[in-house]
Amino acid sequence: MSALVLECRLPGMLTTVQDGGRWGHQGEGMPVAGAMDLQSMRIANLLAGNEENDACLEISLLGPRLTVAGGEGVAAVCGADLGFQLNGAAAPLWTAFPVKEGDALSFSGPRSGCRAYLALSGGIDVPRIMESSSTYTRAKVGGLEGRAAAGVDVDQQRHAGGIDDAARVGEHVLHRGDAEVGHAQRIGGDAAANPWRDLRWPAIPGHFGPPWFLPAIGIYFRLKDKLS
Repeated sequence: MSALVLECRLPGMLTTVQDGGRWGHQGEGMPVAGAMDLQSMRIANLLAGNEENDACLEISLLGPRLTVAGGEGVAAVCGADLGFQLNGAAAPLWTAFPVKEGDALSFSGPRSGCRAYLALSGGIDVPRIMESSSTYTRAKVGGLEGRAAAGVDVDQQRHAGGIDDAARVGEHVLHRGDAEVGHAQRIGGDAAANPWRDLRWPAIPGHFGPPWFLPAIGIYFRLKDKLS
């Protein structure tokens, strides 16, 4: 497989590069940042054949539209159901699948949850700052020049996967060689795929949250429940 190159055609609401976080520098005034949903990020990375804390794309509510501009590899989307689509057709979450030049990855809109994680075999080629690639937008540190994705960005794998590489989740193994790349692998059943389906969490506005955000989200999901 050759290194993947992704073009961002539409950036979505908030799409950033995140990994396991920038730990050990809080005494120097640097927040941890990192993925909000570490479990989903780690599973996506493992399915794509990466180390569990490698950099991936964290996608909030309204996802981006991405095109594979070159190369081939393996991708996985885990976390919230934001209507993930591959080449315009609905595609499953919690599943590793092959991608190649010309493929289009997009999101039709949120169905449940807030953040999804797109992992690419080989990771994402961005600079590491303080041992992390995570984006902290307030300080313009990490990720894509310290900001969210824009409509002209190009993400590239850090390296191309070898034919003997494998991703393992439980007893499911995805070999990233040419002979196996056509076989998608999925973890568990519905309960394993979405362990938070029946949970309800109270929420309060944070210090940096705009006052309209939580009421707007509540109105959106109440209307969505009535229309579905």
